[in-house]
Amino acid sequence: MIIETKAFSSVRLYTTTQVFLTAVLLACISVTTQAADKWRKVSGDEIDGILADREVIYEGELKSSQTFNSNGTTTYVEGRPSAGNWKVIANQYCSEWPPNSNWACYDLFVDASGNRIRFTNASGHEWIGQFQPL
Repeated sequence: MIIETKAFSSVRLYTTTQVFLTAVLLACISVTTQAADKWRKVSGDEIDGILADREVIYEGELKSSQTFNSNGTTTYVEGRPSAGNWKVIANQYCSEWPPNSNWACYDLFVDASGNRIRFTNASGHEWIGQFQPL
């Protein structure tokens, strides 16, 4: 079977095989992209080991980073540094930023490569970052 299309005032002929192979290629690209975006929820027992003594560079327009020290302190930098504290509460990463003493907690996810991390708050807002090499 031959499918005829007009493009730029000329006639192009595509065979069924060409159309089929194009569809297969697009499907493979879609599956590969979806696999790269798979996230695994991190348990409370894993959070310390994943974050302690690590730095994350956050994605997005704002150039921001955060370090997580094994002693429970954290520093967020977006222009100027801000010092806070972090800990694990009931399977969530939680942080507080003095002088505010309220702890904000987030579900933590890592991608399949283990190089990217996602923090998700109770409202569903997400912050995604990339771990810096140790």
